Amino acid sequence: MDRKDRPDHGVSSIRFNPHNSSLFSTTSYSSTLSLFSITPSSSSPFLLQTYPLSTHLYTHSTSSVSTTTAQIAVAGSSPHIRLIDPRTSSTSQTLFGHISSVLSIAWSPIYASILASGGQDGSVRIWDIRYGATCLGSFDADGLPRAANRGAGRAHDGGVNGLVWCEDGRRIVSAGMDGKIRVWEVERGMNTGVVFPPVVRNRYQAEFSMVITEGGGGDDGGSGGGEMLWVAGGEEQQQQVLGFELESGRMVKRVGVPMVEKKKMRGRGRITGLVKRGAGGGEFFTCHALGDNYNTKGSAGDGREGIARWRARWLSEGDDDQDEVEVEKTEKQRRLADIFEKATRGPVRYA
Repeated sequence: MDRKDRPDHGVSSIRFNPHNSSLFSTTSYSSTLSLFSITPSSSSPFLLQTYPLSTHLYTHSTSSVSTTTAQIAVAGSSPHIRLIDPRTSSTSQTLFGHISSVLSIAWSPIYASILASGGQDGSVRIWDIRYGATCLGSFDADGLPRAANRGAGRAHDGGVNGLVWCEDGRRIVSAGMDGKIRVWEVERGMNTGVVFPPVVRNRYQAEFSMVITEGGGGDDGGSGGGEMLWVAGGEEQQQQVLGFELESGRMVKRVGVPMVEKKKMRGRGRITGLVKRGAGGGEFFTCHALGDNYNTKGSAGDGREGIARWRARWLSEGDDDQDEVEVEKTEKQRRLADIFEKATRGPVRYA
């Protein structure tokens, strides 16, 4: 990438075009959405178009279903969501509803008009862009979903900075700055009640990347044939990717940055982005914040600053027995367990 094409501030998100693998887009804290092209004949990406949007941008999402316009939804410090049509040079639509910053956004994988968004206020909202600029409703962790004409439900006790759809388009996984991960049934708008162990460190007002794969993400099927949720978690400097069974919430993998990649990164810190390449598990790529030992002279020009590549076999290997983490029971669960244990004279386990 030419120096003149680089954003003035840090890149906040990057997405490959789901319809054309030679195209990708980025958002930056300098309030710009940029579209790039990669060609075999060029050594660096070529800037195609920029969209200045008068607000700090946190994330964006390109529809994988809409083949006519491939609209790009953009979110940031403004409470509004902008929809960009790449064929034009302006915003095609603006969605109103959030009352504060929008930290995460994701298009449905099966419906071209359905969009999910997560706000700083802890809400997860569902939109159908065919019905104008009003959301359909919002999720509430404690009960039924809230209609659009009521106050927003509270999906998390902190900003929602991570959203990913399951491939069936019927479930959404959300991640909040309260450290919780939740799975939602979209049709009913209900929390499925899956409990994940409290091992994820999610406290930055930035995109929290999550990836869903089939069968553990490895060539041998990993921990089984079910869906796996992968996130970057653990302590800041441990540089780990954590794998959970999506159906049960059980953590079965804790994989550190491969040593061969760690040597190339030279002092990079926590993982700030996670994306998969290829169908199924394929391979992962992570990007990293600058670590304490970062030296601009020593790392300039290496072309791989803060990027690590994770092969599928690394994700499928490891000692699962040491990776499991027990979910702490609530006081109510402990009391119920005592009652059932006395009645049945046997232990009771809660998922």
